[in-house]
Amino acid sequence: MGFLDNTANLHRLNQISKVIEEYAVGNFATEAKVSFQKDELDGIAQGINILGQHLEEKVTSYNTLKSILDNSPQLTIITDLSNKITEVNKKGLELLCMNQVEVVGRQLSEIVSIDNISDIYQKIFNQDNCYSFEVRVNTGYQAPFPSLCSASVIRDYNNQITGIIFQFQDISEFKKAQELEVKNKELELFSCKVAHDLRSPIKSVVGLLEHLIKEGDEAQIKKMSKLFYDTALFLDNTVDSLLKESALLEVTKKKEVCIDFDKLVKLNEKALALYAKEAVAYNITFDDTTHVPLYSHEEAISSIMRNLIQNAYKYRREEVALEIKVSLRNLLDDEGVELCIEDNGIGIAPELQQQIFELGSRFTSQKSTGYGLYFVKKAVEKIKGKITIESTLGEGTCFHLRLPNYCKV
Repeated sequence: MGFLDNTANLHRLNQISKVIEEYAVGNFATEAKVSFQKDELDGIAQGINILGQHLEEKVTSYNTLKSILDNSPQLTIITDLSNKITEVNKKGLELLCMNQVEVVGRQLSEIVSIDNISDIYQKIFNQDNCYSFEVRVNTGYQAPFPSLCSASVIRDYNNQITGIIFQFQDISEFKKAQELEVKNKELELFSCKVAHDLRSPIKSVVGLLEHLIKEGDEAQIKKMSKLFYDTALFLDNTVDSLLKESALLEVTKKKEVCIDFDKLVKLNEKALALYAKEAVAYNITFDDTTHVPLYSHEEAISSIMRNLIQNAYKYRREEVALEIKVSLRNLLDDEGVELCIEDNGIGIAPELQQQIFELGSRFTSQKSTGYGLYFVKKAVEKIKGKITIESTLGEGTCFHLRLPNYCKV
C-alpha cells in the first residue's frame, strides 16, 4: 500500500483514471497526455490486489459476525462507538418484543438500563477478553428482565476498535431462586428468633410453678396469681410483638409511621420488670434532643430497642445498679437521627467487638443462643440503617444506630 499512501502517486493515479475513462468512450487522442511507466502500473496493480484482499477479509468477517448473530440463542446487539445500535439478532428481537426498525439506530441505553455506562464502556475497552456485568433489559410489551451481559470490542483488520458486541443472558429464574433462598433463610432465622424471645417468659412461668409445687399454700397461691397474670401478659405481648416482627420479612412494603420513642422506652421499662427473673435495681433514662419527627418502621425499631435493653439486663454487673441510657439526636450530615442505647454492664473485649453481630456469636461464658444481636443487625439493615458498637470491658457498652428518616416533615 506504499504506492497508494503517497499523495503524489494518488494524484498520478487520478490522472491515469481520467485517461482510462477517455479510452473507454473511444477518445484515443488522450494517449499523448500521459505516459504509463511500468513501475506505476505495477504499483496500481499491487494496490488494487491489496484492496481486494482487504475487501474479501472484511466480507468474510462480516459474514462470520452475521452468522454468530443469526445463530445465537441469546439477545445479541452490536453498537458503534457512539453507543448507537447497528445490528440485533432475530432471537433478540423476539425477546425485546420489537422489530428491526424499532431497535437499529437507537442508543443502547434506551434498550438496556446500565448504571455508569461510561465506566462500563471504559472497562470493556480496557479488557482483553469479554467483560461481564448485570443489567436490566427493557422490552416493548413485557416487563424488563434481569440479564447477565457479556461484552467485547470488535476490531478491524488494522486492529482498530470499530464497535462493541453485547450478549444478554436472561437470569430471571436464577434471580427468583436466589430470592427464594434468601426468604427461606429469613424464615429459618425468624423461627430461631421466636424460640429465643419466648424462652425467657416461659422459663419464668416454669420457675413460678416449681416454687408453688415446693412451697405452695393458699397464701402463696394468692400472692403468685398476680405474678402468673403479669407473666402471661408479658408472654402475650411478646407473641404479639413477634407476629408484628414477622412483617420485617416484608418491611420494605410497610408504611412508615412517626415513631414515639418515649412510649417505646416506657413499654420496654415495663417489659424489663417482667423479664427480670429476680429483684434487680435498674434505671432507664431517655434523652431526646431532636426537633423533627422520625418516620420509620415501628416493628423494626421496637424489636431493636427490646433486644438491646434486654441484652443490657442480661449482661449487667452484679455489684452495681443497672443503668440504661436511651438518647436520640439529629444527625448533622444526614436526614435522620442517631439512637444510642448505653449501659454500665460487663462490656465487651475489643477483639470480640468485630464479630458481635455474627450469627451464633457469644462474648461471655453465660448461656446464650447468640441470636439477639444478630437479629438487631438484621432489623437495622432492613430499614437501611447502620449500627456500631463502643464498649469498654468492665465499664459498659453503647450501641450507636444511624436511622434514616423516610418521611421528613
